[in-house]
Amino acid sequence: MQLGFHENDPFGNLGRLQAEMLRAVRLVVDSVIHYKKWTREEATEFMIYNTGVTTGEVDTEIERYIVMTGQACAYKIDMMKILELREKASLVISLN
Repeated sequence: MQLGFHENDPFGNLGRLQAEMLRAVRLVVDSVIHYKKWTREEATEFMIYNTGVTTGEVDTEIERYIVMTGQACAYKIDMMKILELREKASLVISLN
């Protein structure tokens, strides 16, 4: 979005929004599997309902979050840090 890739592309923007929704659902699933002790079935149902992703793809995701606690959260923190650093770099460049 920052580079304007989807500025005049509503279908591209829809894809971007779907990807953001999937990342948000991953955060929820990763958290509630371990904190609320959701079963694999509960997590699968939630993920399918909220993303439309196929059962096969969801099974792989759920398995990863069961084994690697906090993975989705770590990815999101990394993404936020990269965006923060990119913003700082753009400010430095604009000052020069």
